Amino acid sequence: MGPVRFERVIDETISDLAERIAVLGEKMLLANGARRDGDALMIPRQQVQTQALEYFAINDYGALWNPEWKLAGAGRGTTGATCLLGDVLVTYPRDTRPCLLERTVKLAAENPKAVLEVGSISGRPWRLQVMVDDDVATNKMSGVFGAITEGRPPGTSSETNPNPTWTSVIVDLSKYAGKEVVLRLYQWMPDSQIPGFGYWRKAVIE
Repeated sequence: MGPVRFERVIDETISDLAERIAVLGEKMLLANGARRDGDALMIPRQQVQTQALEYFAINDYGALWNPEWKLAGAGRGTTGATCLLGDVLVTYPRDTRPCLLERTVKLAAENPKAVLEVGSISGRPWRLQVMVDDDVATNKMSGVFGAITEGRPPGTSSETNPNPTWTSVIVDLSKYAGKEVVLRLYQWMPDSQIPGFGYWRKAVIE
């Protein structure tokens, strides 16, 4: 059961569990307009109600991954799609402009820093650019240039079964200690290279 701990031994039969569930279900029905008629339950017919449409934008994946960050410029489609893979955010720019993660934060008074873990797949690197307000704090390549690993061509297994190489990036923010700043994390595509996905496993401010 993974991290779940049981404080006592659970010894239940399927029939006992089914009976308990049936009792709870009957109570719920009776509380919502049903009535008993001998051995039968009379459940009133309800009018069908159409649910309101829920709009989902591709950039909403950013907040689903980490509500402290706002995603912009994310792409979708066969060329490259932004998504979540477990606790990893996968990004792909919508066009030639970079993908962006942004947040506003009040930095600690002593030795603040940004701790990032980013990844890329073989042969499809990208450039991480970190900006604090209008200052470039760092530029870092994720991955290396070269041929794509055999069996992982663009648009196939690289997207469905990724095995990214991870890079840890620590950005010193002591210059801005105690200030409220806007942090921007850009995913830039390198020139003359097959575009690649950006993998984000961690982006915290300490």
